[in-house]
Amino acid sequence: MRQGLRAGDSEVRCDQNGRPVAACLDALEQHFSARSATASAASLAGQRMTSEDRLRFEQLAGGDWVVRIPLDIDRVWAELSHQLEADFAVEGRRELLEQNPQQHDFLVNYMTVSERGRGFLQIALSPDVRQMPQEIRLVLEADGSGRTTLRAVNESERRFEAEDARELLERVAGLLR
Repeated sequence: MRQGLRAGDSEVRCDQNGRPVAACLDALEQHFSARSATASAASLAGQRMTSEDRLRFEQLAGGDWVVRIPLDIDRVWAELSHQLEADFAVEGRRELLEQNPQQHDFLVNYMTVSERGRGFLQIALSPDVRQMPQEIRLVLEADGSGRTTLRAVNESERRFEAEDARELLERVAGLLR
């Protein structure tokens, strides 16, 4: 047990020889859930980061957007996994399709801002008249010294503009605040 990501919360880990023990975490989560509908062994939501530990959005030289997170990759992955399971559950708009703890990534189906903003004329002139979400991979990368970078990678055949990536990353980063 140690101080959580934000003041006032604790982080509970179950490790054996440096590896997480899933059965222990599941048992703790069941215990906390049974005691209170709001308690969760996995959730760190509602915590406040200190001003020096804010998430930072950065546009790279090629135009891609990333989020710099001042926390180690395993803590970010665990929290993001919990938050995406809860928030990315709206069919046709935002859905968590898969998560890979070894690769530290998530595959989501997401209705991008450019797709939501297509007007009648754009839809009528398009070969695909439906608004459709697209598959985006959210990738966490360790930056060293306990920092993590989050990026959005297009996994579909559809266009994925810098504006789409920024909007998705803002939504996901909001889950960590």
